[in-house]
Amino acid sequence: MRSKKDLFFYDEFRQLQQKYPQLVYLPTLSREQWEGKSGRVQTHLPTDLTGKTFYICGIKEVVLETKEYLLSRGVAPENIKGERYN
Repeated sequence: MRSKKDLFFYDEFRQLQQKYPQLVYLPTLSREQWEGKSGRVQTHLPTDLTGKTFYICGIKEVVLETKEYLLSRGVAPENIKGERYN
C-alpha cells in the first residue's frame, strides 16, 4: 500500500493479531512514513518461512513480485494466497 488510508480493516487486523498470536499482520507502506513498516514487504519477512501461509494483497505488480519472492524462498504455491487490484 502507498499510505495508511489505503489499508483495509487496519484496526480489525490488529485486534485479530492480539487474539491469535500465530497471525502476523505486516502492513507495509511504500510512500508514507508512519509507525509501521515502510518499503518493500520482502525486506520485513521472517527468515524462516517454513510451514507458513501467506496472504498478499495490493496492486498487481506488488502481489506478483512478492509471490515470486516467496516461491524463490521455497514456499509452496498452495501456501500463497492473495488478491490484486489496480
